[in-house]
Amino acid sequence: MKSGLKISINSIDILALLIISNALLNIPYINYLYDLKTLKVAVFGITILGQLLFFFFHKIAVRKEHFILLADVLFIFLVTVIYSGSLTQFVSDTGTAITTCFMVVICRKKQDIKRVINIWCFFLFLLLLIDTATMFIWPDTMYKSTFAHNNWFLGYKTSRLEYTFSLLVLHMYGQLLDSDELPLRSFALALLVSVNALMSRGSGSAIAVIGFSVIMYILFRRKKKTISRIVQDKTRSLVNNHALLLIIWGISFLLFVAFQNQTIFSSVIVSVFNKTYSFNERTNIWESVLATLKDHWFIGVGMQSRGQMMELTDGFANAHNTLFTYLLTGGVVGVSMLIYVFAAALKRTSKCPANYAVTVYFYCMLFLGINSSALAFCPFFFAIMLLPLADYAEKTVPVPSADAKDEEDTEDWSYEDWYEEQKIR
Repeated sequence: MKSGLKISINSIDILALLIISNALLNIPYINYLYDLKTLKVAVFGITILGQLLFFFFHKIAVRKEHFILLADVLFIFLVTVIYSGSLTQFVSDTGTAITTCFMVVICRKKQDIKRVINIWCFFLFLLLLIDTATMFIWPDTMYKSTFAHNNWFLGYKTSRLEYTFSLLVLHMYGQLLDSDELPLRSFALALLVSVNALMSRGSGSAIAVIGFSVIMYILFRRKKKTISRIVQDKTRSLVNNHALLLIIWGISFLLFVAFQNQTIFSSVIVSVFNKTYSFNERTNIWESVLATLKDHWFIGVGMQSRGQMMELTDGFANAHNTLFTYLLTGGVVGVSMLIYVFAAALKRTSKCPANYAVTVYFYCMLFLGINSSALAFCPFFFAIMLLPLADYAEKTVPVPSADAKDEEDTEDWSYEDWYEEQKIR
């Protein structure tokens, strides 16, 4: 009689492991210690080759939005060449993002994307534990780099959200593919990610993670009816009211960035966000970026090296604003393509519970991006935004409820049907 653990690995698993390897090679502390450029190129090349072969042999169907996102990447590459930008920076910023997005496109079935999410979450969770441990061991700083003095295993403040926030969103998305409720362990993870963000002293990061967690708790923690139905309905309506949320974001952007009316919120900036009146000199950066965009607003200037960016931003390594970063790299043309892809994903919010995790995440990143561009090319961000476009995100079957009479109660289920049924009840 044979016994033991049976491990099954398929081509999807191998590709998922290759992609997470790309992400691991970008860990700030590892790059602080070692020069991994050659290894990164090698792993990236193997990953792309493996994905292209998978596409060829399995004849993967590609949506229009996928082509548009790829066209945006190719357009940024062309602009980078035209303006003598940094091709090394282009590969560094977009390489892992491209392969991660391809992985989402490859996964046509729900069981495939769940396997990929489980693999990614396993490694991202290990990184979260290691990063949090380094904060406890070195509470002030683990090491000092050229551009930042407070660094730990996953880098400086907001940059760690590339791994930790992505972990939280992917985990909740995977849970909601099979259920209309999030388990308690999901919010235990949310608490750990929030503590990690707070310990990094990233006020904006902490607010984004905590805000995401609270909204998801209101929407999907209903087993013990701890949240009233009225609050849930209002929150769900708000999440689906894209026009209102974008107007609020637009007003915030104009006040803080374009018109720089910080005097209205000076006390909040200093006490809550732990910034100086000028957002730690960000106002000077934004003025320099706006001056550059006046001459390059249509196609931008492509990917630039840190040295080139410092010339464009008055001595800073990045624009400290996600929209400005996208405009600098691809101009109005590039941003328009991104808007098309994001809009297509947001339109499918109510198709199934999992899509709500993507939408709430998008708006948290959008508001966080007013004051930061650290996550502008976060590889998992673009992959997460493609998740609602998949067929498995169109309709899901939840775990049967306690009052289900028979198996037919859970067939041909969609979140819109479930929501309307709950309102009637």
